[in-house]
Amino acid sequence: MKFINDIKIAWQRSGINKILMLSLVFLVCLLPTACCSLLALSPSSAVPTQDVNLIYTHAYLTAEAGIFLSYTSTANALPTSTEIPTSTFTAEPTITLSPEPTSVTKNIEGADCIPLNEVEVAKVVEVVDGDTIKVYFDEKVFSVRYIGIDTPEISGQFYSSEAKAKNSELVLQKEVMLIKDISETDQYGRLLRYIIVDNTFVNYELVEKGYAKAIAYPPDIACEESLRMAESSAKNSSIGIWQPPTPAPVLNTPAGSGSTGSNCHPSYPGVCIPPPPPDLDCPDIPYRQFQVLPPDPHRFDRDGDGIGCEG
Repeated sequence: MKFINDIKIAWQRSGINKILMLSLVFLVCLLPTACCSLLALSPSSAVPTQDVNLIYTHAYLTAEAGIFLSYTSTANALPTSTEIPTSTFTAEPTITLSPEPTSVTKNIEGADCIPLNEVEVAKVVEVVDGDTIKVYFDEKVFSVRYIGIDTPEISGQFYSSEAKAKNSELVLQKEVMLIKDISETDQYGRLLRYIIVDNTFVNYELVEKGYAKAIAYPPDIACEESLRMAESSAKNSSIGIWQPPTPAPVLNTPAGSGSTGSNCHPSYPGVCIPPPPPDLDCPDIPYRQFQVLPPDPHRFDRDGDGIGCEG
């Protein structure tokens, strides 16, 4: 029974060796019979029963060896198991930090203080005065007030026309970069911005050259220190609005008439300014920082401090 079971197992597992197995089975089954037949036909050479048993045993062992070979060949015929590939550890990609954005104000004098906020590019279509312009972008016109500075007004203040002229020279009809600090607009709805044009920080340039004063309006004070240093430089150089006041000229008036002559209004003692008409403004007269008394018909003392046409 063991021999038969071995044959069954070998038959199930074998592939191309089934023919060999059939041959071995045939040999095992027929060999004893053939041997016996030969012995029967040759009585003179009778073989003892013991020898016959040996023949059977030899045939059986031969068959067992054949089955073993069948097992071996079958095992060799089976596909060799492929080892699971060893996972290769791949290091996580190194995160490369992007460099900090480079400020457009780099290497521009006085502009290191400007925050790295969004830059708006606009064209200047009008210069209102020394610190206010009108620009065009996004298909609209916006008024822009310079942050951190104050220039004389156009209303006749000392150096107001010079400040406006300088501002026009710097920005009019040019594309400028507008950069905010904290606030978007002032109380009048004007955009509050630092201005960059042609590698020049306009706010700083106007202060440094004596066309404007440095003045801080919190919370927009990122450049307060830089502008204060520019103002100190202009003061030390006595330029622009910081130049010494021009002495009031001495008018040649008739003897005994002085500044109270028939052609001099009493609101302006010390100088001789005729009464209106016409209505005069500071640019129309050669005097600066002179005494003004009510009623001040020409409105030279707009701030009411008793001094007319002060710088």
